[in-house]
Amino acid sequence: MSFANILTLLGGLAMFLYGMNTMGDGLEKVAGKKMGQIIDRLTGSLFKGLLVGAVVTAIIQSSNATLVMVVGFVNAGLMTLSQSVGVMLGAHIGTTITSVIVSLNGIGDSLWFLQMFKPSTLAPMALAAGIVLIMFVKTNRAINVGTILAGFGILFLGMDAMSGAMNGLNQLPWFQPFMESLENPVLGILVGLVLTVVIQSSSASIGILQAAAMTGAISFPTAAAIVLGCNVGSCVSALMSSMGANTDAKKAALLNAFFMVGGMLIAAILLWVCGVGRLLPAHLWVSPATMFNVSGFHIAFNIFNSFVMIALSKPLVALVNLIVKRGKNEEEDEYRLSLDLRLLNTPTLAINQTRREIVNMMMLSRESVNMCYKNLTGEASFGAEEVHRTESLVDRYESDITQYLMRLTDRSMTDNDSAAVTTMLHVINDTERIGDHAFIIAKALDRLKEVHPISEKGMKQLLNMYKAVEKLMDMTVQAFDAEDVRLAAAVHPLEDVVDYLEDNLRSEHLERLSNKECNYETGIVFLDIVNSLERISAYCSNISLAVEQMNSNSAANFDPHKHLKLVHENKSEEYMRVYDKYIEKYTK
Repeated sequence: MSFANILTLLGGLAMFLYGMNTMGDGLEKVAGKKMGQIIDRLTGSLFKGLLVGAVVTAIIQSSNATLVMVVGFVNAGLMTLSQSVGVMLGAHIGTTITSVIVSLNGIGDSLWFLQMFKPSTLAPMALAAGIVLIMFVKTNRAINVGTILAGFGILFLGMDAMSGAMNGLNQLPWFQPFMESLENPVLGILVGLVLTVVIQSSSASIGILQAAAMTGAISFPTAAAIVLGCNVGSCVSALMSSMGANTDAKKAALLNAFFMVGGMLIAAILLWVCGVGRLLPAHLWVSPATMFNVSGFHIAFNIFNSFVMIALSKPLVALVNLIVKRGKNEEEDEYRLSLDLRLLNTPTLAINQTRREIVNMMMLSRESVNMCYKNLTGEASFGAEEVHRTESLVDRYESDITQYLMRLTDRSMTDNDSAAVTTMLHVINDTERIGDHAFIIAKALDRLKEVHPISEKGMKQLLNMYKAVEKLMDMTVQAFDAEDVRLAAAVHPLEDVVDYLEDNLRSEHLERLSNKECNYETGIVFLDIVNSLERISAYCSNISLAVEQMNSNSAANFDPHKHLKLVHENKSEEYMRVYDKYIEKYTK
């Protein structure tokens, strides 16, 4: 092999990796929100997890990326160790799709009617079509589809370059003896392992093996051993990503390594027994490896291994729990954020997990408002300092989520995802302000203990307004959590009811002041509470607008101010029905 062949091989490998990454990015953006929904629907079922892992890996074209995400989920507390089993095993099945497509390059010339479907034939056309879509159509969907096509084309042009560079390998005097030495399965496994660790992609290392198989100098047992090593090598990224993570994440990475090492040992023993004992057809055992049988073995191993390891998952989980102990100084934080940096590489999932944490932040703000209500009614006694502790947690959420989203803005995202990030930044700001106003109410209630109590009529009206605001907050949190556009739309008429209640309370309060039915200092406290409740309802309305924007067909072009103006100027029958319902309920 000349120096030029080596450069061609390296260039082909670079194109293969770049094409695979580009195609995965395009598929991820096309899948978009659906991929987040797939992850969201994870259950304790191992077989559902297996399907999820396979689908997600097929979308993003990288089992390493999926495994790193799983470690991130476990680290964030979003997935238990048992739930991660199916997803990790499914990831190894999903990664076989690349080798299946690559194997189509091995279609023989005699099958002339299939030549047009060979990737080497389709690749230039796909690349040309992709470039046209990206450069000239320029809509989001066209760009994403163009990215997929261009990635497909680049991947297989790289594959052709690698195959061409390896054509002369079998003519080299050292190549055949080297291949014969790899018939020792231990050496073959080590070669596959090292190759995958260096390249950081089992799909790419198996692609190289498939290209080398075209020389006809690699036997099937040697190729099978290398495939086993490639699968074991795919565990390294997950193990490395678990460094610095919590104990549960380390357990997930180690469990994945156990799955692949255990499966490799079982498969190696079975292959050796079948080969030596002549349980396999002789022509298969001594025949050279091809693109097809390399891909077939890769698929068969991962499917076989998944079912074996699912059967052994409970004792393996118990073994991992026994090996990896929680550190003495490792403390569990009740409000630990589940925003793992590993998820930033997949913006759709990062956005989805950020939404979860915003819901937790909103629940804390809701709790602060509820603490003040209980204090006002006498159900419980929460001083301003106690409310401030909860509000401080809300502040921490705002800071941490904002920093996370700002990191996410550096990633490549669709226009809708970029709009979602911007909208979320507004949502966490509004949620933090709700917490601030809860603290203002708490301080006002502390002052109320030192002045004349609120009149009976004023207290009744204030409690009605408070109940309306709490209902508004419940609807807002539920709408944001469930991404329920209809419920979000119902927030606007209720916010109008709160505005009406505020105007009514202010006017009647001024009347009581003029009639000297209310103490002046008490009146200041009363108005502080009323004003804060009105501001809380306004922030809830903002958040409901965000729900409508993030779930619109074109979030990037959604104008919240224009939308809200239209809602109020053209009140629908549903709007008036909700308004009449709540105006009757909260003005009694």
